Amino acid sequence: SYLVIFSATALAECVPAVWFARVRILPPVCDPAVNVRTASQRERTIAILTSVLLVSSAVLYGAYRLEQGEFTPGPRVALIQGDFQPQVKHQEGINEKIYHAHFQMTGLVVKHRPDVIIWPETMFPYALLLADPALTREELLDRFPQVNPDFWRDDRANVSLALRDRAEQAGARLIFGLVTFIASKSGGTQHNSAVFVEPQLGITGRYDKIHLVPFGEYLPLQDWLPFLKHFSPYGEMSLTPGTDVHVF
Repeated sequence: SYLVIFSATALAECVPAVWFARVRILPPVCDPAVNVRTASQRERTIAILTSVLLVSSAVLYGAYRLEQGEFTPGPRVALIQGDFQPQVKHQEGINEKIYHAHFQMTGLVVKHRPDVIIWPETMFPYALLLADPALTREELLDRFPQVNPDFWRDDRANVSLALRDRAEQAGARLIFGLVTFIASKSGGTQHNSAVFVEPQLGITGRYDKIHLVPFGEYLPLQDWLPFLKHFSPYGEMSLTPGTDVHVF
């Protein structure tokens, strides 16, 4: 970063002060001949030569270090990246559009036979529902009235099976970002998760995000300062941080 700033400054010093006035970078009342101090010819020459020397040294050192690296061939990874601003994820009907856009891009990379395909954070629009087997249908309905209780048990609504099918279609392992709901006897938690999906096996690993974003994913001090909910697009809803790091 220092080299970039140093080189840009050296080049800027070579620009005549009157040019800054012509492109209106200087205030109209400022007389560049009087109010703007510029480096002398000697100072400009030293700055240019120094920047050339430093940048050349960095390039040569980088090339030398790269030649020393002994790299072991690793997996071929396909990174899928859509063009959606974060705020549109909360617009009605946009989730399907986002999902199909990423799914179409996934199809485009299959011909390159990647070993792993990675989607961005929370771009899979369907939640992973995990319920304690001891919970009855009535208990699920009472605790989570916004979710059809059959979805917790119905294999047709099982996200793991759907993702397994996607992995088999792509012929590769998948890392997808989605939301996980966990229902238990003690209550329910919601996580921002990354899941590792393998063909024929489905989800074989899950990481719940540990370091959540204040006001975006949780409300700090919301129990003591309830007015903070007005600063979050999610209101009172907060995600629960994970506790363990998982290596896929």
